[in-house]
Order: sequence, then C-alpha cells, then structure tokens
Amino acid sequence: MTKADIYQFMSRQKLGVLGTLTSGGNPQSALVGIAVTPELEIIFDTVKNSRKFRNLMSNSDETAPTTRTCHPRTSASGQSR
Repeated sequence: MTKADIYQFMSRQKLGVLGTLTSGGNPQSALVGIAVTPELEIIFDTVKNSRKFRNLMSNSDETAPTTRTCHPRTSASGQSR
C-alpha cells in the first residue's frame, strides 16, 4: 500500500475515533470529525472544555484509528501540536 493509496482511502473518511489517556493513565475515546492532508496529517478540532482537550494537554501521545465498513482498519499514531 502506497502513501497515495492511504491518502485516497483516508480522504474519503469524515469521522475517526481519537484515543487519549487521562492524566491518570486511563484510556478514553471520542468520535471526531477529521480531515487529512496529502502528507497524511490528520486534522480535527475540539473545544477547550472537552475531555479530549484536557487529555491532550496532559498527555500529547494519541492514536487516531479510522474505520470504514468492509475495509481493514487504518491507524495513525502521532503527537499533538
């Protein structure tokens, strides 16, 4: 699978699940709207009073899996900026 193949698949996805850790290390997940750049950067937004914002501020390591019916799951890991 090439980078172009991954981009083509991910650019059709509108939703993803953002997995974060609380400050205590407990996992949490949230459904988020996503966009992806040709460089495979996943973009989403949130508001400051959300748990995902608090989690990302206390622990910036996250995983954002994207799923689509009848297709294998694609995951991307990175660090929030």
